[in-house]
Amino acid sequence: RVLGMPIAKTQDLTLGQKVGAYDLVREIGQGGMGRVFEVRHRELQKAFAMKLIADGLEADEQAMVRFRAESLALG
Repeated sequence: RVLGMPIAKTQDLTLGQKVGAYDLVREIGQGGMGRVFEVRHRELQKAFAMKLIADGLEADEQAMVRFRAESLALG
């Protein structure tokens, strides 16, 4: 999900794919919680990092708590 919006399975995402208002530019990394991409906001024309939670973890309440805490810590 991106801001509550369902997206394709993270394993199926490809560079250049659109996710909401963003285009996936490159994969920065991945780990147990998900994948991190460099994305470009199409309207703002600015680059950002976007972390997408791994498939299946959105149903794991503890994983979602950790994911949210991590995103809040990053500001």
